[in-house]
Amino acid sequence: MRNYEIIVILVHEATEDRQKELLKRIDSIFTKTGALVHAVHDRGKRTLGYKMKKHKEGHYYIYDIEQDPAKTADLIRELRLEDELLQVMISHPIEKKEASVGR
Repeated sequence: MRNYEIIVILVHEATEDRQKELLKRIDSIFTKTGALVHAVHDRGKRTLGYKMKKHKEGHYYIYDIEQDPAKTADLIRELRLEDELLQVMISHPIEKKEASVGR
């Protein structure tokens, strides 16, 4: 298992109820692919750097997950099938290394 950060951008026009429904579907995709969700950070509505699917704004969520690297491609493929997701990005968080003491 490896730690990942998944950034998901939803269409900003979605109502609060619709966003909750989308987030539940995203959670079910994580469960289906065996990912463990440690935290979800709501970053709010932001202006996009460029238009995505004819949208200028999106609602950002950052997920901290733990996932088997072999299943990561399946996870991203499943997420990208959702029509109301403008973008899905994955990254490996920087792991802090212990400082060596002395020589």
